[in-house]
Amino acid sequence: MSQLSLFEPEPPDANTVKVKALERRRKSKPLSRKKDPSSSHKAGQMFRESGGVQTHEDIILTALYRLGKATGHELVKEIAGLFPERPLSHTQVMRRTGAMVEVEGGECRACVCGGKCQELSLKKIVL
Repeated sequence: MSQLSLFEPEPPDANTVKVKALERRRKSKPLSRKKDPSSSHKAGQMFRESGGVQTHEDIILTALYRLGKATGHELVKEIAGLFPERPLSHTQVMRRTGAMVEVEGGECRACVCGGKCQELSLKKIVL
């Protein structure tokens, strides 16, 4: 080993590269539609920059990890029990899960809301 090799950066680990790619993909998902007014785009950007999106996603992942599989309504109920100070609405949960690469939709089934809803689960991401 030469003295110069001590200062050369090591090549990134394959897992690190994949995790960073997932983070970039998530950040690229818009929080407003193209036809929405500029104020909606600005609000979405401010919400993302404030850490609100990341907080919602962390809360959802925690609840989904505990339940394994759940509908949006079941996630709302679980989140209300886990985080009573930060409850999320069904709309908030469904908006976040649509952009989350860790979550996949499954079959529609009977739900606590009385109707049929799509079941959500964690994807098996191979790193």
